[in-house]
Amino acid sequence: MGWAYCQQGLKWHLATGSFINFFHDPWIGPKILIRNLIHGPLLRHEYTLPLAHFRQQGNWNFSSLSFNLPQSIISLIHNIHFSVYNRSHDRISWGLTSSGKFTVKSCFMELLANTEQKASAGTSTNLSWIWKLHLPQKINQFLWILAHNRLPTSKYLEHIGVLHSSLCRNCNSTEIESASHIFLKCDRVADLWSSLGISQQINMLADTSPSSTNWLHDLIWILPKLYIYRIPSKVFLAFCMWSIWTARNKLIFEETTINLTIHNMAHMAQEFWFLAGDVFRDYYGNWILGFASSSYSANTLEAEAKAVFQGLSIGQEHAISSIQINIDSKELVAQLGCSPTNNFPLLCDCRCLLQRMGSPDICHIYREQNKLADALVSTITTTTFMHNSPATVMLFWESPSSLMDILCADQRGDLTARRVKYSPIDQDVHNISVADVVHIPTSLARATSASSSVVAMPHLLSL
Repeated sequence: MGWAYCQQGLKWHLATGSFINFFHDPWIGPKILIRNLIHGPLLRHEYTLPLAHFRQQGNWNFSSLSFNLPQSIISLIHNIHFSVYNRSHDRISWGLTSSGKFTVKSCFMELLANTEQKASAGTSTNLSWIWKLHLPQKINQFLWILAHNRLPTSKYLEHIGVLHSSLCRNCNSTEIESASHIFLKCDRVADLWSSLGISQQINMLADTSPSSTNWLHDLIWILPKLYIYRIPSKVFLAFCMWSIWTARNKLIFEETTINLTIHNMAHMAQEFWFLAGDVFRDYYGNWILGFASSSYSANTLEAEAKAVFQGLSIGQEHAISSIQINIDSKELVAQLGCSPTNNFPLLCDCRCLLQRMGSPDICHIYREQNKLADALVSTITTTTFMHNSPATVMLFWESPSSLMDILCADQRGDLTARRVKYSPIDQDVHNISVADVVHIPTSLARATSASSSVVAMPHLLSL
């Protein structure tokens, strides 16, 4: 029984694809099988086809199938990294953690989710669609709790005797703070839905099902087959729901106001769905080359590693050598350093490319030092609002005009303020406050070696 549950968290990492069954092994993600994503029978010989059968000269080729794979599945497959340099065997890891290592917590959370799904199987509302959305697990669980009307709103907390008032503290109105009020009727969310152009649909949902959560499915599917800021609309709207809830909690418990704008929603969603922007600059900070791309990733480490691999590949293709790499992820810096603990094929390919490029220095920088890459991605996301397909790699041989102020600030070496939290020991020893402001230099100030190029990468947008 225990092994049966553990199998649900396994994922194959691709090297050659020779040992992986294309239809029946979880190589896209835990519990995601190609066979479950398609309908209809397979030919007898197709049941045993290895994944390597569909790889020809480094590209995917599905022409040998007796049917056409849906475009949504093909897009998902193209986002999977197939090892370019690593020719070791395919390997299995734990797919519910970014490190690939088993943890009791991740297994328990998966078991809990399965138990809740089975408990609701006999109800009139089928909520299995929640677990099929490609979202961070915490947001899937949030939607699941919301769908069961168990979100700790003021109305629910009054019902169980925790609060004495059920009025909304978010908009200071006389309205009862139910789930439908928070996400559909509250004054603080009206501008967000209006900027998305769905205010009329939202009002209809609020009027038709005020006392239940049947509106949740209709809201998530309100813009089918569209991309918002190059992100599938279902993913984007789920992040909007999560952001509305976290903003409500920030206001109530920390008295901190978060602006619920489309741009802020995109920043958070792109952290997961992954829209990367990397910039190559010379020693003096002059623009050499920038690029932006989008791709689905199972976790943040994988997304950042994809950006590094893509940046290194572009640098090698265009003969950009003698580089120093600035990365705002400490975990990725450690995995690409001298003592890696993760040997996923994607990371192995990154290390191989680094060796081919002369083992350049890899430095960790703060996110504030990566403003240029941040601004590049922001420029891309605001140039086009909705799309019918995900974006491909876009190259920029010249800096967009909207980035010139940031580029010049980097070249001057301007300082950036960053609020840092200190431990109690540091507070006593150095006589400083819990949260103090320090000034950090731009990423160029770290390029003290004789490198002729600086690549600031990868960059994932965040709030």
